[in-house]
Amino acid sequence: MTEQKLYAFLGETPVGEFTRSTNGTIAFRYLDDYRWSDNPTPISLSMPLAQETHTGAVAANFLDALVPESQQARRESQRMHHASTTDAFDLLQAIGFDATGALRLSSSSDLPAENQHLLPIDDSAIAARLRAAAPTGIQPAGAKEHWSVAGQQGKIALRLHDGRWYTAEGTARTTHILKPGIPTLPDQAFDEHLTMRIATHMGLRVANTTFRLFEGVPAIIIERYDRITNDNGDVIALHQEDLTQAMGIPSSLKYEEHNGPTSERYAAMIRRHGLNGEGEANIRAFADGILVSYLLGATDSHAKNYSLLLKGDSVRMAPLYDLASIYPYLGRGSISASTTLAMNIGGRRNLLQLRRKHLERFAARMGLPAEDVLHRFATLTRRMPDAFEQAVAEQQTTDDSYANTVGATLIDDYRKRLLMTYDDAMHWLTESAP
Repeated sequence: MTEQKLYAFLGETPVGEFTRSTNGTIAFRYLDDYRWSDNPTPISLSMPLAQETHTGAVAANFLDALVPESQQARRESQRMHHASTTDAFDLLQAIGFDATGALRLSSSSDLPAENQHLLPIDDSAIAARLRAAAPTGIQPAGAKEHWSVAGQQGKIALRLHDGRWYTAEGTARTTHILKPGIPTLPDQAFDEHLTMRIATHMGLRVANTTFRLFEGVPAIIIERYDRITNDNGDVIALHQEDLTQAMGIPSSLKYEEHNGPTSERYAAMIRRHGLNGEGEANIRAFADGILVSYLLGATDSHAKNYSLLLKGDSVRMAPLYDLASIYPYLGRGSISASTTLAMNIGGRRNLLQLRRKHLERFAARMGLPAEDVLHRFATLTRRMPDAFEQAVAEQQTTDDSYANTVGATLIDDYRKRLLMTYDDAMHWLTESAP
């Protein structure tokens, strides 16, 4: 086997190339013209521009994080696009034109000129794709679509233009991600949307979402924050990477309990990057995400569910995404629901076990003043009940809305558990106040 190349672009700008040697070693090399250009953006914080070539695990891990984690999803992409294997390098030769962030990957050193096509897709076809995605974790797409979205859940990516849905073919960018939810958790797509809206009303930066049915199939629709549509209707991609990519580690280490890095290590990495003042602001935003995950029971907020937006030397925490509460499923005997957080808070990882000393320890590990963290936690806690009711009211627009029919039980169960967390937190916050 000869050395193979995968050319990397940020937007339409060539930035470097990934190579796979005859022994399977992956490397990434920046183009000199790009490295010495005006304020270039690194492809990853784990592969800084100061070093021309990055070889081995760091480059391989970065690529692997761009494709689905599910082997079944990879096999489906391999079949659809006639890739030689399910390895990320091979898959991205076929589905890398619209990767996460501003990244484009191509087996050619030149992107196909004017190769962007939008094909209308109706609700029936969208529903069919969602039905196929839900039970298997696959990402159904047409042979001429070349988008890739990471993660474990089944999902699809589409373009929304002038209120209509389109598939994005060739090098066209997608603007939205649609997920049918986890089939073992009833109404999970609605649960995720509700959780995201609650966090928004609590004052956090959260990806915009909506919820709707496509011919009876429920879906959360996530507006991609790494895409901006300008006044001409052109879609501009913003570069981003998740925390595992920024650390240069494999996606399999996204959980602390699987020997992955702690929030303290991620915080230290985040603090080292960005322009003046960005590091501190990013740490606080990261801490907010961990605290709200505890308060809302979003126990699966692992390292791949936090991302950084990169532009030149600037580094900013991305809006929160993939927040889904376990509250509606606790107490349902037929459903296995973990109350263990993906990231510990001062040594505590279980719901309803957090106390002042744990927040103080968490603050120290994050390099933040303890009183600031305690005050922020108290503020978020106090906002939570009203934020929940605001989010619910948004969904109850008609008597026959999903929230008033199918989703009504989920809302009631969610409310009960959320108020239990609120009461517990307010009790010890008041009791332990200096």
